[in-house]
Amino acid sequence: MFAILMLAVCLFNLAGYSFLFNYYINQSDQRLTAKVDANQYAESNLTEIKIKLNLPYLTDWSAYERYDGEMEVNGIHYNYVKRKISQDTLYLLCLPNEVKTELYKVKNDYAVKANDLPAEKENKAPAVKKGILLEGGQIRSIQFVFSLFSKNLDSQKNLSSQSTTDTFIPFAGEPPKHITC
Repeated sequence: MFAILMLAVCLFNLAGYSFLFNYYINQSDQRLTAKVDANQYAESNLTEIKIKLNLPYLTDWSAYERYDGEMEVNGIHYNYVKRKISQDTLYLLCLPNEVKTELYKVKNDYAVKANDLPAEKENKAPAVKKGILLEGGQIRSIQFVFSLFSKNLDSQKNLSSQSTTDTFIPFAGEPPKHITC
């Protein structure tokens, strides 16, 4: 009996908690969608997101229409409530899903503790931003995060100003000797 109990605990730690949390996350999504469908939310809780559209021949919408969907921004989960297109902009009205956000936070904390992983630090590795010139003179910024090399990057204050055209990598030491078999 004790062996079966220990096996159940081991299986729960392997994958059971993930299924359990996903079930509760799915339930919170369904409850929030039901509230939105029944208009049981405060208009003051809605967050407006504007997205620039670069599509020709768009027609303006006179009013918002009901729209389902979700997104995550900075660890906070939002559910779409309404959308509207006006001129060249898409307007999304979103409702923050606090229950889902909290469940994801608890799920990640449990996974870290159950698997004996190091806690995530607030000060992550520095990011390197690279600008790429596109056609028409537009610049797209790409951000690279090198978490494995964070100790080496801390010593270099301005990595983005280094030249990337030179392929020579300085190395202190002798090259390996030729080995014959």
